[in-house]
Amino acid sequence: MLKGASGSPGGAGKAGRPAFWHALPPSGRGGFLVFAGALSISFGPLLIKLIDAGATSAAFYRMLFGGVILFPLALVRRERLCPGPGSLLATLLAGAAFSGDLFFWHRSIFLAGPGLATILANFQVFILAALGVIFFGEKASFRLFGSILLAFVGLVLLLETDLRLLPPELSKGVLYGLITSLFLSCYILSLRHSRNLASPLGLIPNMAWVCFFSALFLGGALLLEGGSFSLSGPGEAGALLLYALGCQAAGWLLVSAGLPLLTPGRGGLLLMAEPLFAFLWEALFLGRRTSLVGYGGVIITIFAICLCLNGKARKD
Repeated sequence: MLKGASGSPGGAGKAGRPAFWHALPPSGRGGFLVFAGALSISFGPLLIKLIDAGATSAAFYRMLFGGVILFPLALVRRERLCPGPGSLLATLLAGAAFSGDLFFWHRSIFLAGPGLATILANFQVFILAALGVIFFGEKASFRLFGSILLAFVGLVLLLETDLRLLPPELSKGVLYGLITSLFLSCYILSLRHSRNLASPLGLIPNMAWVCFFSALFLGGALLLEGGSFSLSGPGEAGALLLYALGCQAAGWLLVSAGLPLLTPGRGGLLLMAEPLFAFLWEALFLGRRTSLVGYGGVIITIFAICLCLNGKARKD
C-alpha cells in the first residue's frame, strides 16, 4: 500500500495556505488539484490551432519547453534536482509513457477525427478503475462506476456531431486511439507512483525530469520518421511556449500534486473534465456548432464529475 504525498505544488509546508484548504480531506484536496489541472490542460486544442509544426514536432517542443520552464524554477527554489534510483526510474517510465500517449493520440486525431480520438483516449478511465480495484485496494462502489459510465456516455453525446462525420477508413485510427488510452493509463500510474515514493523529488523537479525524458523519446521518434525540428518563426515558438506553460508546466504539475491523494479510478474520472472543457472552449472561441444532444452530453458529464467530487473515496 502506497504512502501519501504532499499535494502542494511546491512541496512546501502548510504556512500561507487558507484555512479551508486544511479543513478539506486529502481526497478533496486531490480532487480539486486534478480538476484544476484538467481545466488548464483543456486550453491545449486552442493553442494547437496556432501551431503549424507536425504532430511529433509539436509534442516534442511541448515537453522540451515544459522542462526548460520547470527546471530553472526548481533551481530558484533550491530544490533537490538529482533523482535517486527510484525517482529516476519512475520519471523515466512516466516520460516514456507520455511520449507514447502524445505520439499515438495525434495520429488517431488525423485518421479518426478529434471526436472519436478523444473518446478512445478516455478509455483510460476504465483501465484505471479496474487497476485501482485489482491492485490498489480501491472500493468497487456503485457511485464510482456509475459516475464513470455517466461521464463516458456524456462525452459520446457531446461529440455526436464528430461521430457522424467519421471517415470511412478509420480502423487504424481506432487502434491508435486505444493504444493512446493504454499509454495515458501508464503515464498516470507512473506519475502517481513517482510522487508516492518513500523519498520523492519535489513536485517541480519531478515534473521537469518527466518532461525531459518525454522530449528525449519524442525527439528520437522525430528523427526516425524523418521529421524536422525547425519552426516557422517566433510566432509559432511563442505559441508552443505558451502551450508548454499552460498544459505541461501548470496543468500536469497540478495533476501530479493531486494524483497521490486519490485512488486511480477517481483520478482518471476527474481527468475527463479536460475534453469537456476543451469542447466548451471550442464552442465559445472557435464557433463550433453543437446540437441540443451535444449540450445534453455536457450536462451529463458535469453531473458525473460532481458525483465524483462529492463522493467519499478511500485513499490507498
